[in-house]
Amino acid sequence: MRNGHYLKHARLFVSAASRELEAARKSRDDTGIRQSAEKGWGAVVQAANALLASRGLKPGVGTGRKQDLLQSLEERDRRARALALSSRYADALLQLHARCFYDGDFSLDGVERGIRRAGKFVEDVARIV
Repeated sequence: MRNGHYLKHARLFVSAASRELEAARKSRDDTGIRQSAEKGWGAVVQAANALLASRGLKPGVGTGRKQDLLQSLEERDRRARALALSSRYADALLQLHARCFYDGDFSLDGVERGIRRAGKFVEDVARIV
């Protein structure tokens, strides 16, 4: 099952992100912190792929198109709408991927919060696929 494949990888990304963040925190490794944020973002992407695939949509599209598909899905699917998945996807894109990973603009608390939120996103998606 393809959805299960995406969700398995999403959970692995969350776990890796948490482990990497803890190690980077201990060693004060900014690159490791940024890498952990990117793994958190990867978890969100994989969970979004699972959701889109479960609705018969092509998940392998770019970030902007995936955001559009999530918004469109929310218009038709009350469970997705109630979870505000498209907004949460956009928040992870900004906080974990763009600001932390690419720009290096982060706080440890913010990255930790972002990874927790990524894990919640994954589990919320798992409940509705």
